[in-house]
Amino acid sequence: MKTIEEVVHNCWEVHRLLLDCSLVKDCMVQPSIPILWFGDMVAYYRSERKVVTVGSNPSLQEFPKGKDRFPRAAALHGKKTLDSKDVEAYTAAMNDYFETEPYGKWFSHFEKVLNPLDTSYYVSRKMPNRAIHIDIYAPFATDPTWSFLSPKQKACIDEKSNGLYEDLLAMLKPDVVLVSANSTVVKEQFPISFNAYLGDADKGSHYLRAGKTKDGCVVIWGFNNISGPFSIKREILEEKIRQIKKDYAL
Repeated sequence: MKTIEEVVHNCWEVHRLLLDCSLVKDCMVQPSIPILWFGDMVAYYRSERKVVTVGSNPSLQEFPKGKDRFPRAAALHGKKTLDSKDVEAYTAAMNDYFETEPYGKWFSHFEKVLNPLDTSYYVSRKMPNRAIHIDIYAPFATDPTWSFLSPKQKACIDEKSNGLYEDLLAMLKPDVVLVSANSTVVKEQFPISFNAYLGDADKGSHYLRAGKTKDGCVVIWGFNNISGPFSIKREILEEKIRQIKKDYAL
């Protein structure tokens, strides 16, 4: 298994290659840095229940004008390689994300699923478990957003980023994964049988499903739309999560 330092170095090299690629360089948000993970990894590893939330790729809103969501990594913008102190600064920036200037409007959708699991991104919520967020396709913010990139651009970014998500998930070894994406993506990443708790995923209605991988990780898959992941009324969602906790002994 790779170390976090190896994954960071690999990610930084991929980012540099994409910025030099004529096909995708114009859609890469600049200035920016890769976002391998969001949240306190140290607190995550200390948690009794380890929960990872999963998206497609970081939002361009992670790099708004006049606001720095990663101040501890400010000196890393534009660097082509990282030394050991740079990796330390980068790691600290990722770990501090939810305690600085997080894109709370988007992450609040996952938070409403995390809280019934006695988990939160935020230390202020005083939950016993801390969550980490990672992205399937790439840890790079794009403009336009992922869904509006051309098929060739998506394929290029996904191909060059291949392995980054898998390395992180292997390192994190979550007990629970919360994922809100289309059925093709979910079934490719988690080829397991899902039990339906709400609606019918195949018909695009509001839905919530859960299943368990051969390694014992419980995957909770929820409806996603333009307003955000797990776009289900909070009271309904909390009721269904309580049932999933009971059924899967969480």
